[in-house]
Formats: sequence, C-alpha cells, structure tokens
Amino acid sequence: MKLLALGIGAAFAAFGLTFRGPRARFWDRMTATGLVLGGLALAADRDARSVRIGPREIAVGLATAAGLYGIFRVGDTVAREVIPRGGEEIGDIYELRSLRSKEELAVRLGLVIGPAEELFWRGFVQGRAVGVPLGALVVSHVAWDIWIFLVAPTEPLADMVSRRQAEE
Repeated sequence: MKLLALGIGAAFAAFGLTFRGPRARFWDRMTATGLVLGGLALAADRDARSVRIGPREIAVGLATAAGLYGIFRVGDTVAREVIPRGGEEIGDIYELRSLRSKEELAVRLGLVIGPAEELFWRGFVQGRAVGVPLGALVVSHVAWDIWIFLVAPTEPLADMVSRRQAEE
C-alpha cells in the first residue's frame, strides 16, 4: 500500500512537470515520465514483467482501440460544442505533434509512453481493468495513441493550421 501511494505521488509530480515545462521539450519529459512510471510498474508488479502479447491480445487490443477511437470521435464533437474553449484546448494538445517528426513520435508512443501508461495505471495502480489481459491493454493503448494522435486525429491538420493562422 505504501508503494502504491508512492507511485501515485510520483505520477502526480511527474505529469505536473511534464505538462508545465517548456513546450519545446514536452516529448522528452513525457518519455522520461513513461520510463520512470513504467519502470516502477515493472519493478513492483510481477505480472507486469510477464505480460504476454500474442495473437489474442493483439486482436482484443486492436478491437478495444477501435471502440475507444469511436468514443473519442463523438466526445470530440460534443466537447467542441459544449465546452466554451473545447476546440481550442483540443487543438493545443494536437499542436504537440509539430514538435517532433511523426516517425519519432510513433516510436516514443509505441515503445515507451503507451506501454508505460498501461503497465503503471492498469497494471500497478488498478491491478488490471475489466478482465482484459494486460497485454491486450498495452496493444490497445499503443494503437489508440498512434491512431488518434498521428494517423487520424479528431482535429484535421488543416483545421489546426487555420486556427493557428487566425491566432497570429
């Protein structure tokens, strides 16, 4: 229980530093946060160290990522209509894409950030989620991160460029 409290405290501090530091170094801080929290999960949770990712986990992971993407498409539309600055705040997140190449972001999201978040939050903190194998959750998170952030974002690049030009 003490280790769990320490881990949650570390996550709070790490994400606070990640999102409040200089924007240009966001991805370096996010990757470091992933390494620290993922490392903590691997050190503290035997199940996290033996995650299996086989054909079943890949299929379940991709299916759940697709469902989650659909939910986010609807949520994006609602947020832009209901929240006064919703579109602007969503756009701010997507602007982080412009800080690094797509290839570099795919590597960071796929090999460090996505897996680390699942191992830490679902594995270490929550002790699994809704009966889905941890390996499938890792696959789902990685696929969803890359898809929504790099392949098919809810805010098209043209909208982001138009919004940025209007601000200038």
